[in-house]
Amino acid sequence: MNKKSSFMEYFSNNRNSFEKFYPSERYVFEKIFNNNNNSKVLDIGCACGGLYNALKQRYGNIDYTGIEINEIAANYASTTFPEIKVINS
Repeated sequence: MNKKSSFMEYFSNNRNSFEKFYPSERYVFEKIFNNNNNSKVLDIGCACGGLYNALKQRYGNIDYTGIEINEIAANYASTTFPEIKVINS
């Protein structure tokens, strides 16, 4: 398995639901989303869009923009979640 497929496999199968985040990460998201009416997220290094998926499951619709330098991961994210904006450059 090459690095790209390894990368894709990891990020498409892990860290893609709220329960898979570390307790400290969940704590921060809870503080932000429960104490703020802001539903906008900028995810730098968004990989396959797993953070969007986790936050959408937990909080409903969010305005999500992901930035990813890996073209394969960016294409996967934008194809899997066509409702998000993914920037690849």
